[in-house]
Amino acid sequence: MDILIVDKNKFKFNKFRKSFVGNLDKFNLRYHVVYSDHEFKNKRNNISEITELKSLNVLVYLRYIFQLYSIIKTNNPKIIHCFTINPIIIILILNVIFRKKIFITFTGLGHIFISAHSILKKIVIFYLRIFLRKSYVVFFQNIHDLELFHDYKIINRSQCIVVPGSGYDICNINRSSIDNSNSNMDEINILMIARFIKEKGIKEYVESAIRIMQDFKNIKFNLITFEERMNPSSIQKNYFSYIKNNKINILKNIKDIYPYINKCDLIVQASYREGLPRVVLEAANCQKPVLVSKVPGNIDVLKVLNNGKIFEPKNIDSLYNSIKYFLYNRSEFLEYGKNGFLNLDYYSTKNVFKIYETEYMKNIK
Repeated sequence: MDILIVDKNKFKFNKFRKSFVGNLDKFNLRYHVVYSDHEFKNKRNNISEITELKSLNVLVYLRYIFQLYSIIKTNNPKIIHCFTINPIIIILILNVIFRKKIFITFTGLGHIFISAHSILKKIVIFYLRIFLRKSYVVFFQNIHDLELFHDYKIINRSQCIVVPGSGYDICNINRSSIDNSNSNMDEINILMIARFIKEKGIKEYVESAIRIMQDFKNIKFNLITFEERMNPSSIQKNYFSYIKNNKINILKNIKDIYPYINKCDLIVQASYREGLPRVVLEAANCQKPVLVSKVPGNIDVLKVLNNGKIFEPKNIDSLYNSIKYFLYNRSEFLEYGKNGFLNLDYYSTKNVFKIYETEYMKNIK
């Protein structure tokens, strides 16, 4: 077999990697996909579903490691391409045994590098220095993450490549509800889509929304969110009540977000750090402008799409003032929405796959 793709879970694979993996068939590359899933419903021959790492239970991790070991031994791939931090850590251990060619994609640096205790961060950095060999190819979704790893002396620049995200193509969605012609609608809808964790800027968005609604009429704030109870940065459940009590519309675990994006006038992305923010691409697909925090990932995508403005991260005043600016400059933001759609092709799946395919071919021949 040519390539083993290892991803975090079924949701991540379907949302971020499925269209990319489809290109492997076009180039006649033999592949097998592994991800975690608690339902174990997929019966396709080239997909294996293994234990979910939803707890810190040692037995769960050992089971995961054994299952992954068995799959690698059975399929004997020439390349193992791994996405997201937990699978990456385990693959690095297993490859001490298998000694395969390893490709790694860091889709974002997550909790450990943003706000984790310094001891844990030091442990992870030390671990990566030991196991991340110079022969491995390491992909990043923005230059800032690459520079951070280089500064920590985890990697050499020669083994690193920056890719334009996970691959995103203009979707065939219902555009009949998109109306960018009227900048004076009776009600203005502002939307945030984010996991229910601290680092996504949920609280900054909520507090800014409360202040805006006190100062302006006919402004509706919406939050589409996804719970991650095992994440150490997960926000306490009683915060849901606080959000509802302050008249912010909250929706959980929505599978099809496009109808909600179509109906909004502005999307806010307030995270503390990103790999490459998918929601900004989804906004561009629907010709919607954005306000994004001035952090790695966000500033990279905004530079290409030119579809909105930035505000200071972790700063309620800055976000509040940026939303006010949007309310007073609607026509400017309508142009931002159009820009995003016109520039979206840069992040297309074909551009991402072209980079991966070039590296694959060097090692499969």
